[in-house]
Amino acid sequence: MVHYIEKPTLLHLKIRLKANVDAEFADWQAQLNVAIAGSPGFVSLEFLCPLPSMHKWEIVQRFGNIQEASQWKETQTYHELIERLELLTLEKKESMTDASSLNGGVTEVIVVECSPEKETAFRSWMAKIHLLEAKFPGFRGVYVQSPNPSHGKFWITLLQFDTTEHLDLWLHSAERRSVLDESKSLINYMETHRVISPYAGWFATIARMGSLPPIWKQTMVVLLVLFPIVMLELKYLMPYLQGLNVSLSTFIGNALSVSLISFPMMPIAILGLQWWLTPELEQRKGTDLAGALLVIGLYALEVWFFWS
Repeated sequence: MVHYIEKPTLLHLKIRLKANVDAEFADWQAQLNVAIAGSPGFVSLEFLCPLPSMHKWEIVQRFGNIQEASQWKETQTYHELIERLELLTLEKKESMTDASSLNGGVTEVIVVECSPEKETAFRSWMAKIHLLEAKFPGFRGVYVQSPNPSHGKFWITLLQFDTTEHLDLWLHSAERRSVLDESKSLINYMETHRVISPYAGWFATIARMGSLPPIWKQTMVVLLVLFPIVMLELKYLMPYLQGLNVSLSTFIGNALSVSLISFPMMPIAILGLQWWLTPELEQRKGTDLAGALLVIGLYALEVWFFWS
């Protein structure tokens, strides 16, 4: 019998792309994102580009433990995705590592509305801005979620740096201002949110009891409460902010989001999920699995509710 260690696990794919396959690779990223979301124990997916000039990428698939990562790696879906990826790459390397030490960092959540007819130009613009931000100190990676192909317009970007200072250095840089000016004809609306690990004081009550939830659980809870807030703002708030200056409308959206996350959403979520966030040691294995499946089920319910 194989005994697995209950630690967050990262499944790495390090690749070097062939020339002129950016569009095909973007489509592959979307296929991976859809497929992996339903895998048991899935926590997050990141696409990192540490060497843009050499077309080198690192794809980080985060799972609750090594068993769940191994199960995903053995699926037919994963093998088919790897076969498609090999057609786009010159070299590929796979590895699996323990993620328990990968805490900290700050993430900027950027929601952008782009008209479908401008998508090609918008993709080119995104590639340009991601090349620039990857050169700044502290850059850790970027994840881009494209809209629903049939009727979506909203792009969601998770931009991660190691510290708030390094993130602000990029956000306030002359390079970013210059490339943002080029996007004025492409972007109809932009909203940003900031998430700082370990999520400010949201888990302070639990921490005072002597146990802080692992970062993957904190991430899952934050996503659980952030997603409906963003969706409701896009549906009900954005139409009333269209005529305002983008700076003012973004401030209003951020103020409401931060306020609602801090109270009442996070306290309610923590109260309801405390049995899973900090279980007794002897019950941890079964509790971790049950809670993760419950949260994934709630994700699916939220996505279904906001689908149309």
